[in-house]
Amino acid sequence: MTLISSMSVGCESTKDTNERLHPEKVVANILGMEKFPDQSQINHFLQVMDEESIKQLRQIHHEIFIKHSNNLSYNEEIVVDFD
Repeated sequence: MTLISSMSVGCESTKDTNERLHPEKVVANILGMEKFPDQSQINHFLQVMDEESIKQLRQIHHEIFIKHSNNLSYNEEIVVDFD
């Protein structure tokens, strides 16, 4: 959610998160976090990602998508694109 939120507020790199996203405590609270991580925490997260971590994130994404999807009866794959 942090990475998606950072894109939605216009962060072009992780260094932008300290100014644009990290101070947004109300938004973080809405997403169930005390606060958004700062640049160093995000960079650490990205550096420790490996193939297994990516598989786990895909599974989490899928579970969240199914839980909140209005198209549960739709049998074909649905692509959600974040620009």
